[in-house]
Formats: sequence, structure tokens, C-alpha cells
Amino acid sequence: MTSFSELFTNVKNTIKRVEGATALNVTRRALTFGSRDSWCGWRAVTWTTSAIEMVILTRGTSYAYLMPGFYPRLDAVAFTGTAVVAGDQILDAASDYWSIQTVQPVKVGSTVVCYACDLTYLSVYQADFAATTWTLTRGSDARYRTKLWLDAYARVAQITKDNDSTQASWATIFNEPPYTLKNEFRAASSPVQGLYVVDESNSTALVNHDLLTYGYLEHVPVHVCTVNSTACNGEALLWKMIAELRYVAETYPTGSLRLMESERKQDHDLGGMWLYDRVFTLEYERDKTA
Repeated sequence: MTSFSELFTNVKNTIKRVEGATALNVTRRALTFGSRDSWCGWRAVTWTTSAIEMVILTRGTSYAYLMPGFYPRLDAVAFTGTAVVAGDQILDAASDYWSIQTVQPVKVGSTVVCYACDLTYLSVYQADFAATTWTLTRGSDARYRTKLWLDAYARVAQITKDNDSTQASWATIFNEPPYTLKNEFRAASSPVQGLYVVDESNSTALVNHDLLTYGYLEHVPVHVCTVNSTACNGEALLWKMIAELRYVAETYPTGSLRLMESERKQDHDLGGMWLYDRVFTLEYERDKTA
């Protein structure tokens, strides 16, 4: 019977004959997580390295035209005999970084021959950020002020699973974390059932009669996001988290005068399950140094 390594070797040798394909000894950077950053609420990203063999076949290139300049995006498909997961990085022999977007096992019968991966070339990747500090005198990010406000006043005991006594796990984070939502709701360690996601604010300057700015009016979108989890109905949890957000806004509006302005539904079909998403716009006034 042909062994796993022999099957992968046959696949690798076949792919190597394709123009543009290369067999590489690469470094796998397996995605792991640390504690949450106190500023943005994202899970700290760390990498565990190991040497693996991977065949990379480049595909098309697309371009994003941005204000600072255009950004080329090179995609590739790769094959490896090592079980990798989406979110891992590959550092190749040319010191180029690739991000694994999807992983699909390639099978012969019930035997996994290799893993086919969709890769994206990280042309400007350098390193991941460390913990953020905020010590100099300046106005704070409106998302951070909103996160502090929610974390300080939301009552943990009110956000519960279906039995209404077991506490659900939740967090407050900035928008667009540098990892997939699976790494929040289905994380291997400390998964959450719900998130308050604070989006970028829309700011308007407040001026006095001398046309001097004395503060800002902030409109901050806050997404309440949940999914169905074990012993936790996502829609039920959604409304518990919404009720707690309303409680915080009703009970602690002072300081920067926060008011709930609007609400809209923005659910997403993830294929086999739903991401329940309600967007609230929080309005508050603050001075220049807050």
C-alpha cells in the first residue's frame, strides 16, 4: 500500500512540472493567541514556527488603488503534506510572507494525500504590533473611550446563556481585528459567544462664537454581534446584550453626554449559521483633550 509520504511526493512532483511552481522548504508560522490588548480589545497575535515543505504555484495579481499609492495583491495555491490552518503564515526562502486563507484536504478515498491552500502574498508585512500605550496628552480614539465606558458599566451577570444563570463570554473590541471571526467565536481557548464591536466614529467639530473649536460631536457605531453556540441561542443572547447596552446608555450618559441615536439590523448568513448583528449609533460630545 502506498504510504502518505509517497502519495504527497507524487503530487508534489506532478505540480513541480507546472510552469511557475516551486518546491520550497518554508517556515510555517502557526497562529496562536495571547491575552487581549487593553487598548483595542483584540487578541494578541503570536506565531509558533516550524519547518515544513510546501509547493507554491502563483496565480493572478490584482491591484488596489489607495490614497498613499497602489497596492499589488498576488495570490497563489499551495500544497503541503503538513496539516496547516487558515490564518497561519508561510515565510518562504526568499523571505516573503504569505497568509493562508483557506485549507482543503485532498483525499484519495479516505486517505488525505495533502492539503491544498489558498495563499495571499503579504507584500508590506513586517511584524505584528505590541501592546499599545497612551501616555502623552492628546485626545483619545473615540473607539477607546467607548470601549472603556462599556467595559466599566456593563453588568457581566446580566449577559447569560439560555438557562439565564450561566454567564456568557463576551468582549468589547475595535472593528476589523487582524484575524477571522472564527478566532473569536470558535477560538481554541476562551471563545466568546458575543461581541461589542466599536467602529470608527464620524466626528464634527464644535465651535464657539469666535469660531474656535472647543470640542467634538462623535457618532460612534457599536455593533452587537452573536452566533449560536452550545447552550446559547444567538438571537436570545443578542437581545440580552442589546438590553445591557441600552442600560449603560440610560444609566451613565454623563461625563461626555452619551445618547443612543439609531439602530439597524445587519445580520449575515455565514453558510450553515448566522452572524446576528445589530448596529447602534452612539452620539456623544467631548472636549478637545478627552
